[in-house]
Amino acid sequence: MKKIMFFAAIAVMALTSCTKEVLNPTDQSGAIGFTTYSSRQVNNTKAVMNDDALKGTGFGILASYTGTADYAGTTAPNFMYNEHITYNATSTAWTYSPLKYWPTNTAEKISFFAYAPYVADPTTGAIVLSGNTVTDAYPSITFTQAAELASQIDLVAANTMNRAKGDGSAVPFTFKHLLSRVGFSAKVAYTLTDYQTNDNKTYVFIKSITNTNTPAWYTNGTFTFDGTATVGGWSNPSGLTASSHLSFDGLALIDQSGIVPGYTTHAALLPQNGTDALNLFSADSYLYFVPGAQSGAIDLEVSYDVVTVDPKINGGFTNVPCIATVSIPVPTTALAMGTAYRYTFTVSLDAIEVSVASVEAWGDETDL
Repeated sequence: MKKIMFFAAIAVMALTSCTKEVLNPTDQSGAIGFTTYSSRQVNNTKAVMNDDALKGTGFGILASYTGTADYAGTTAPNFMYNEHITYNATSTAWTYSPLKYWPTNTAEKISFFAYAPYVADPTTGAIVLSGNTVTDAYPSITFTQAAELASQIDLVAANTMNRAKGDGSAVPFTFKHLLSRVGFSAKVAYTLTDYQTNDNKTYVFIKSITNTNTPAWYTNGTFTFDGTATVGGWSNPSGLTASSHLSFDGLALIDQSGIVPGYTTHAALLPQNGTDALNLFSADSYLYFVPGAQSGAIDLEVSYDVVTVDPKINGGFTNVPCIATVSIPVPTTALAMGTAYRYTFTVSLDAIEVSVASVEAWGDETDL
């Protein structure tokens, strides 16, 4: 999967010309600072947590000082708790307050646990952190996903264990996507232009998607760090409440009067070639679910118009409204953490079929 790399670094007295970002322009010898690098720069999107998005929200850190012993899940976050690391675009620096310093004894260790997006109140809302006095377990995040597409969160986390001043100037963090990502696309079943002239082109416009049942896919759960390269795992997954449905208010709908004069419905125009599929979500938005062996399906009603240009008709076109019922099944294997799934609706004018593609790369989706 695509990974976002972060590095916590010690601020040093002399900075070379190749240093990209520093905590402070003045000397803070021994202070723990943060410098951010990305293994691959990607464009910022509405919901996807990447390097650019992180600069907007910042990230939170919990850290435990364990003396000369390794962290064993029995030490409270006694060094940092929900410390907010923010980005200053003017100075191109990551900053936080108050500054914390490495132990002078190079054998003494600190373990770091990071998450994003940052929340100011870690006791309520979508992201709830375990308390600052917990000594019998690794830190955890109790997570509640929003039902509205436009409000959903791409949760990421990282941990770096048993770091000492003598280990080097940089403390590496590899942030991983903790959720399963789902996207919807649509295409027509055949090439519409094979049977058309300039005077009678047919277009298919997706108008809305409505969730008609309570999905069995998980939206809530508890993520617990484990101090390993996989960062951690999920427990206690659950779905939406009995009366809740998903909301698709983030569909990429625009006025289509420039395509068919007089047709002013806000809708998504599908390509006519029968091959290309259109991403139905706006601004690269996605649905995010808690991973797990989920059961049941998401039942959807897809509303679309079949519009044919016809100069002989009053108004210049015919419009046949259609509604198709679609059931989105859970993959044969459980939804996996950090894996992207894309469902493609194939519209044959009187019905819709569904196919699914699953890829490991977080943003690069290809059909199977």
